Order: sequence, then structure tokens, then C-alpha cells
Amino acid sequence: MNTTFTLSQALWFGFGVFVATRLIRPVVDAAWRWAVNRQRRAAAEVLALERYRLAVDQLDKWCGYEIPQARLIAQHLHSHGEGLHLNAGTPVGDEPCTINGLREQLRRLAAKS
Repeated sequence: MNTTFTLSQALWFGFGVFVATRLIRPVVDAAWRWAVNRQRRAAAEVLALERYRLAVDQLDKWCGYEIPQARLIAQHLHSHGEGLHLNAGTPVGDEPCTINGLREQLRRLAAKS
């Protein structure tokens, strides 16, 4: 088995390496930019979710005791945002439910006032 290279073979190999690096580098750069942008978008989504959760918690904490409607709305937003169980039928009490049930609960509270 002959493992020596001729000058012509070495030049062609060098040329092949040169061309391959020129073709691969833009692909690697594009993949790098895509990954960095993906991380930035994910970080922005996490911040948005934290702001949402903080807003719902503040609504429930600061308005929920004085205004029952605010407590129901905060409960509705929390249940939808977290993907928790929702009552799909007519609400009986203060359980989290779909938007139609929330509307019915708010109507009942308005009728009591």
C-alpha cells in the first residue's frame, strides 16, 4: 500500500480543503447566528411570562380582597396562562372557568351589588 502523495495530489487536496472551508464557514456562521437569536427570543419569552405572572399575582393580591371581580379575573388569567383545569359548564361558585363562565360569574356579582 503506497501512502505517499505526489505534488499534484497534495495540491488538489489543499485546494479541496480551501474550497471546503470557504463553503462551510457561511453555513456555520448562519447556524451560530440562528442559535444566538433563538436564545434571545427564548429569554424575551421568559421575561414576558414572568411579567404576566407578576401582573396576575399583583392583581389578585392588591385588588382581590376589595373587588371580587378582580379576584375572579385574576383567577381566570392564572388558570388559562398556567393551563390548569377549567370548568366548561355553568359555574356554581368561584371556580376557574371558560370566558363564558367568567362572564356569568361577573354578572352574578354585579347583580348582588
